[in-house]
Amino acid sequence: GAGAGAGFSPDGKQVSTLQFETSADGLLQNVVKVFPSDGGEALRTVHLPPAGTNYAPLPPAAILYVDRSDPHANVFKFSTVDGAQSQVSRFTEGRVTEVAAALDGKHIAVTRRNNDGENVWVMNADGSQPKQVTHFSGLDVAQMRWMPDSKRVVCTAGHTGNDVVLIRNFR
Repeated sequence: GAGAGAGFSPDGKQVSTLQFETSADGLLQNVVKVFPSDGGEALRTVHLPPAGTNYAPLPPAAILYVDRSDPHANVFKFSTVDGAQSQVSRFTEGRVTEVAAALDGKHIAVTRRNNDGENVWVMNADGSQPKQVTHFSGLDVAQMRWMPDSKRVVCTAGHTGNDVVLIRNFR
């Protein structure tokens, strides 16, 4: 499948790739494959939770994802070393819609939707000290990315429209 993200182990000896594969029932599923960094066959394949979305590599050896089955779509972390999963964000209102990890692995940013629109929050990689860093009212955050220095987040915000499909005389 097409790669959707990659990360290196702390010692640089392995590289993990986030890929999509077709399952036995014909559905796409997200998997992490871990390879030796000098090439060769996959050392292991890890199947990610089916309710996860918006995957993001978290250096040195984890994948962050938004769990759609959580009532507030909080962020969870999946270890590519041992498969352990843990909750990172602990929001009790609104819903997380996107997650991004700083390149240094020390912080994460999320977009969070509530009644007023979407805003960007930044927190430590373990989910502690969440802080709202934008204060948009009635806007949607379309994209969010960390700058290469891992100190700043950039985003675009605006109004998104609703698509409507009208079907007439359907039989």
